[in-house]
Amino acid sequence: MDGYPLPRLTLEKLVKCYGETRVVDEISITIEPGAAHALLGENGAGKSTLLKMISGVVRPTSGIIRVDGVELPSYTMNGARSAGVAMIHQELQQVPELTVVQNMFLGRPLQRGPVLAKAEMETRAREVLARLDPAIDVRAPISTLRVASRQLIEIARALLFKAKIIAMDEPTSSLMPTEVARLNR
Repeated sequence: MDGYPLPRLTLEKLVKCYGETRVVDEISITIEPGAAHALLGENGAGKSTLLKMISGVVRPTSGIIRVDGVELPSYTMNGARSAGVAMIHQELQQVPELTVVQNMFLGRPLQRGPVLAKAEMETRAREVLARLDPAIDVRAPISTLRVASRQLIEIARALLFKAKIIAMDEPTSSLMPTEVARLNR
């Protein structure tokens, strides 16, 4: 393996049971850096549960999750986040009354001592959004934006915090075909 990068994500015999029901059954997959993958299957096939295990929302019953060759230190959201895993849920995790920048830094604001570093947060938010959709105003209330823009803001938030892996649960389920095309570009 000398000279070759480690897999970005490795799942080894991942299992999740709820009581006697096995909803994820020994899933093993290796994902290389820069790769994009899609999970396809019927409702109830375990796709969302698998993504939730990767992102630490749900603890596996058994199996191993590795990021860059290192087993996750704990199967928690903080452990996954520390390893560089971000999850974009089907139901967006945003506060409608807050602005774009406030939502992007929700739970992890930049501070200078006890004071919020508002100008720095706005600058960083603009820089990341410039790669996805520079027309999004970081000061706008998030409730004023279309769902596609709100999805892009979730992706921008993941990029803002240097996510190595972005797991997206049905990102196009509530979008129009033109919005899907824009999200996929």
